[in-house]
Amino acid sequence: KWAIIVWLKRQQQHQLQLQQKREEIEVAACRQIQRIARGYIILKQYGNTQKFIILIQYMWRCSLVRFSYHGFCQTVICIQSWARCYIAQKKYRKCRNSFVLFQLTFKLRYQLLLLQQQRQMKLLQKQQEELERENEAALSIQSFWRSVLLQTKYTQYKQCIIVLQSHIRCS
Repeated sequence: KWAIIVWLKRQQQHQLQLQQKREEIEVAACRQIQRIARGYIILKQYGNTQKFIILIQYMWRCSLVRFSYHGFCQTVICIQSWARCYIAQKKYRKCRNSFVLFQLTFKLRYQLLLLQQQRQMKLLQKQQEELERENEAALSIQSFWRSVLLQTKYTQYKQCIIVLQSHIRCS
């Protein structure tokens, strides 16, 4: 009897050991399945994360391009402003120089006219007083008319210069 009990205990122990080995194998298989499942989930998350990373990189690069484009536009606007300013100044100087030339021409012509008139006056003093009065009247009318013409031209040039200056200052 004693041998049977020992044999039964050994059988039970052997059965327990086999069952423990089966459980260990099952646990190892479960762990392996869990590892594979976790790897799949992480791989799937990595794919989604990679898509988001690519999207973030794309948006960042777009913002960099927009920023550099904005700086480029500012540079172009600055260059255009300087170019317009230079052209306006050049036109203004040309207009001013032509006006100064016109003034000099007018002054020289006027001085020449005065010299001629003085010569004529010396010659005409011998003529009648009536002719002298007519000549003086004609001269005063002509000078008045010339001054009216010059004043209108001067006003036009002055307005032109003021417009140019306002464009230059606005730019």
